Amino acid sequence: MIGLGTKGSDGIEEGIHLRWSFNDKLGFPPCFKLYRKESDLNNRYVFPVVSAAVQVLPLPYTFQLNQNTNFEFRIDSAKIDEQEIDSIELEFEALEDGSTVGVIPIDGEITILFSKPVSRIELRFLLENNSEFKIKTLSEEGVYYPYDVLGSSTGLQNISFDASNATGIVLCGASIKLVHLAGWICVEKGDWKRINNLCGCGLPVNQEGTPYMEHAYPPIIGRDLATALCRLGYLNVINSPITAAEFLELKAMLLSLVDEGSLVPVGWTIFPNDEEEATDETMEFSKYDFLLAQSLHVFFARILDLYFVDKDTGNDSYYDYKVTAEWPERNKRRLDHEITFDDYQIRETFFPIKKLDDHVVLYAPRKPQIVESSYPLFRTELGLDITTENLPIVINFLKPVGNVKSFL
Repeated sequence: MIGLGTKGSDGIEEGIHLRWSFNDKLGFPPCFKLYRKESDLNNRYVFPVVSAAVQVLPLPYTFQLNQNTNFEFRIDSAKIDEQEIDSIELEFEALEDGSTVGVIPIDGEITILFSKPVSRIELRFLLENNSEFKIKTLSEEGVYYPYDVLGSSTGLQNISFDASNATGIVLCGASIKLVHLAGWICVEKGDWKRINNLCGCGLPVNQEGTPYMEHAYPPIIGRDLATALCRLGYLNVINSPITAAEFLELKAMLLSLVDEGSLVPVGWTIFPNDEEEATDETMEFSKYDFLLAQSLHVFFARILDLYFVDKDTGNDSYYDYKVTAEWPERNKRRLDHEITFDDYQIRETFFPIKKLDDHVVLYAPRKPQIVESSYPLFRTELGLDITTENLPIVINFLKPVGNVKSFL
């Protein structure tokens, strides 16, 4: 889940905009439940860029805070011209209003680690005309896509973003001047309140309605269309960006996915090819993939229960959010024991004896190799090359199983 707060000056609706996603192999769940609670400011940990007692930071440099928990910021390393340096000297820069601000300057790369994973990062930089750098967020699962910063507008610039389980950041580029760094830890305990219960739950098909919808929408509209209109923020079809005919077309597509959800990751209906003759250039894709792609647009994301704007917020207030969902156990069980090869590298080879997970061991006379072999129905891109020179391959289960499926 990601969030963006706005006062509306940027042309979008005022409020805190929230968007979430899910493992596409699971299919749409019956319901997404969004919760909010006021943030505990003691879960916000601020790194003091400037300290009266420190003018030069010896590397690695660690600063410890003891609030709700012990937390450490660690400047792990810094490089200039690809060479490691052993210290960073703080600088003080004059602002347009005559005040001064302390900065950590670097032309190169600096890595800052967190002792505990955080869920949100706040940064402030002093940008100059030649500022050009990337912000890379480290996490337990890998590295996020980098955020590019350019000095097209000089002066102080705040950059804040959600980053689940972030363990650090890497700043890399030219004329980097860090003014402020803080990290938020979101904790489970607290007084969580559900906030997206007015407009129904899940896909807008077979909706039971809510007390609010029964009061705000006439029965003739139908509960499913009322759900879509409610999420879009409209009371009738006339002024809304979707017509009744367009919604019925969308609903027909959604209805075909409800039963197929039990067959994931196989079973999604492919759009029919209306061309008289299929060619090699014909693209086949499922209705499910089409909807996921369309949900990148806010309009569709709202209808599909993947987007929410929290308007009931206070000025200068901080909030924690979480979204929950449940899937049928059969879906999760299938994926828990699914073995795919997308986490490997192309042309990577195994030892003749390879443990694929905690329950499966593969035996082969020669080293098998990872190759590009996409299989859209299973939503995978890579496979394991099995040739006549590499037979027989034996797959050994460390625990008894009742059913096995392999796809060649």
